[in-house]
Amino acid sequence: MTHLSPLLAQIGDASPQHIKDFLIICLAISSPVIALFTARRSRIEPQPLEITQPEKPTTRDLCASKHSEIVTRFTRVEQDIQNLYREIKIDRTHFDSINESRTKETFNHIESVRHELSEKIDTIAPLVIATLKNTKNLI
Repeated sequence: MTHLSPLLAQIGDASPQHIKDFLIICLAISSPVIALFTARRSRIEPQPLEITQPEKPTTRDLCASKHSEIVTRFTRVEQDIQNLYREIKIDRTHFDSINESRTKETFNHIESVRHELSEKIDTIAPLVIATLKNTKNLI
């Protein structure tokens, strides 16, 4: 400490360039030391020397069983699609027949109303003509 006292006493007389150079040298010396203590240790994955158990090898029997499972599943899905198609077709024919009967009912109702109105018009026409003739006589 006694050696630093005269140096610290002269720090006020030092030029800013010398202080800057001193700080750069201190940082240059201390940065590798700090880096050694604060460096992150990274692990390389997978470890080249790590021994693991291999996966179970695929056998012909396993492939055949998987194939038969897939074929069964595919067949079942095709049957489900065919069943849905049949149901849709049945529903469509059912709705078509319902719509046809409703259309016939509506048409029949329209026809009955038309006949009723035409009969009323046929009976009202002579009355209207007679009323108009009477009104002509009144004037």
